[in-house]
Amino acid sequence: MKQLYPENPFQYFEEIRTKNVLAPSAVPIKTEMLPIQHFITTAQQHWGKSEFDNITVKQPNTQLAKITLTELKDHSITRNQAQLVLNATTGKLLENTRNDSAIATLNAGVYGLHMARFAEPVLRLALFFSGILGCAMIASGLLLWSLKRQMQKKSDRFHFGYYLVNRLNITMIIGLPIAMLAYLYANRLVHIPGGTTNYEIYIFFGIWLSSFILACLTPQLHLWKTQLKILICAAFMLPFIDLYYLWSQHYLDSFANYWLFLRIDLMLWILALLAYFLHQKITPIQQKAVHKIQAKLKTAQQESSS
Repeated sequence: MKQLYPENPFQYFEEIRTKNVLAPSAVPIKTEMLPIQHFITTAQQHWGKSEFDNITVKQPNTQLAKITLTELKDHSITRNQAQLVLNATTGKLLENTRNDSAIATLNAGVYGLHMARFAEPVLRLALFFSGILGCAMIASGLLLWSLKRQMQKKSDRFHFGYYLVNRLNITMIIGLPIAMLAYLYANRLVHIPGGTTNYEIYIFFGIWLSSFILACLTPQLHLWKTQLKILICAAFMLPFIDLYYLWSQHYLDSFANYWLFLRIDLMLWILALLAYFLHQKITPIQQKAVHKIQAKLKTAQQESSS
């Protein structure tokens, strides 16, 4: 990305979303733009009392200034919201600059499926929990594979491969959520002016690496419960920090305005409850899995011997 766009890395997103219809020889001349209310009124004449997803202005305060208004309402997978493009100095309606090429449509479709803004709340919730179930299936498969291979060992000697797999499993399954929560903590607690290094990303990967190091130093008996305790505390405390931060920064006039943020905090508390449930049930689950694998191995041995 830096090689193709050394001066402006965000130019890629500009090109994938819009097409350039300006003459390359046009020279910008300073010109006063119409007030924003004029464009909002024009959009309301087309869409009625509809909310906006975004309003962008290119080459402001020149005769080439263009303002693009995008409607919030969208039921398409490819993010095909209604859009108006107007000359910001004359108010004339211009040609739509949306990029409708196959590559751009594919890009928008993949992103649209990922964000699922086309879905109603119930469908979006179903997609979310189906993703969680898919992650749980992958995680359980990793753990059962490792457990089965360890039970098939013919000696009790230390095996570095099994040791490493167990630590990598815990780092991926528990360490990754901890790192994601650390990212959110950094966003709330650390204040750094804009234009500086993206410290949140460094904290995310630093905590993820720390989770792996901690797993390597933790005995197998306490491996799961140690990191689950960290996850429970981090997920449970973050909503209280969110509330304090929002209130201290005057983002909330009253608790009635807290609903927009409460939805995220409720999911964090659900995560804490799931982690607590796993913390309490991890030993019985492991014992049950061991008994099932032993029974299958015993059956397989009997069939092979007969």
